[in-house]
Amino acid sequence: MKKTSLILVFLLLVNISFANNKCNAFAGENAIICSNEIVLHASTPEENEFGLWSVIYGHGVFDNENSNITLVRFLSFGENIFRWTIYCGEDEISVDEVTIISYFAIPYAGNDKSICGNQTLLDAAFPDVLTGFWSVLSGGGDFDDIYSPITLVRNLHNGNNIFSWTLVKEFCSFSDYITISSTTFDTTIREEDGKLISNNVFPADYRWLDCDNDFAPIEGANGQEFIPTRSGNYSVQMAFLNCMEISDCYSFELISDISDNTFEYFTVVYPNPFDSKLNIKFNKKYKDVEILVYNQTGQLIHLEKQGYKQEITFSINEDAGSVFFVTVLIDGFKSETFKVLKK
Repeated sequence: MKKTSLILVFLLLVNISFANNKCNAFAGENAIICSNEIVLHASTPEENEFGLWSVIYGHGVFDNENSNITLVRFLSFGENIFRWTIYCGEDEISVDEVTIISYFAIPYAGNDKSICGNQTLLDAAFPDVLTGFWSVLSGGGDFDDIYSPITLVRNLHNGNNIFSWTLVKEFCSFSDYITISSTTFDTTIREEDGKLISNNVFPADYRWLDCDNDFAPIEGANGQEFIPTRSGNYSVQMAFLNCMEISDCYSFELISDISDNTFEYFTVVYPNPFDSKLNIKFNKKYKDVEILVYNQTGQLIHLEKQGYKQEITFSINEDAGSVFFVTVLIDGFKSETFKVLKK
């Protein structure tokens, strides 16, 4: 009987040892992630066993601290160590640990804004332990320092410019975007065919000013083009939303008066002032004659095309104004621009 009892005791010890070998915790594989949460996969406890997650280093909140497969949220930036413990029986446990390195950041490129001009200061959130850089997504701009969160960007395009502020760590990157709406006017003026023309291409409301009269607005001169009625110095004011800019003064000399008839084609425009009909007389008959009549704001109000006539007569709408500029083209060449008045 004693011998049989010893064998049973030995077999019992062997079974207990085998059972203990089954209580072997595994917390999962170490990982580097570009997030502040991850699903943990640990070994499954056997029947009559239970497991428990705990934080050893860093931070984390478990959805279910007793489940071997659970989501852990709100990880700390950098290293986080979690322990998986299996309680196999009374005073019997098995533990394992997993290291999760979290590189997670919420970038901030700054507030969108509208500016008058073509440069502004960008003010992004400081990257701390991450590397940051600026890039152009649309529009345009030149950064003084693409790696600095606070930097001046110059040479903005008119309209919307979208820039990206990107934070980088290892293979992880995080971006935020900022839109800078820029309004920049071209303040230069050119002269063509007796007209002053603003070279601005950005949408704007125009107002021409008389520099010789303390920059007084010129009545009716509210377009991109303007035909002065006398020699002088003129500038143009451009406005869009809350942006406004005034060009430098442009010195303009009136092309001609009605009495100037010393040109090659000897064109005469009469009478001046006129009532309703205007006459244009040439020194001879020409094949192609084109007559363009502008009002004082530069708007084309009449176009006349005739040929092989030494004199042309036409009418101008009574409501078109009182001051007009008549440009005559003969055989494709400009003869003269004349200023005429309506009674």
